[in-house]
Amino acid sequence: MKKYLLVLLFLSFACERKEVRINDESDSKYAKELATKFYKELSNLDTLKIYNYLDISIPKNGLRKLIVKNNKDFGNITKFDIINISTNYTNINDAVEVKYDIKNLVIYEKVKCEETISFYKKNKENVKLEGYLTKEILE
Repeated sequence: MKKYLLVLLFLSFACERKEVRINDESDSKYAKELATKFYKELSNLDTLKIYNYLDISIPKNGLRKLIVKNNKDFGNITKFDIINISTNYTNINDAVEVKYDIKNLVIYEKVKCEETISFYKKNKENVKLEGYLTKEILE
């Protein structure tokens, strides 16, 4: 009886439960909400709310400098449109991680930019900003 119990315990620990969703509709919808909220806060220069997206290991000063520089060089945001959303949901043995990559066309007062914002969410934690890339579009 002990051998069977040991085998069952071993099998239950050895079995990996894995679920992967790529570009799931609900994840894409959430990514769209994230982008809309992020750009609303960015256009209002509400850096305190944007700081809430940062992991504690990321220095807030670097992001603040980037936001101030973009606003000075490009002007205020007048409009943004989502170009593409890419999501990746992974659940391995109840350890959930979701990645959101959102490519946007952002119209500033002085220039147009293609920007990519990346977020991630682990388990029940709040969503975190992983990347913010701005590329000016030359016309």
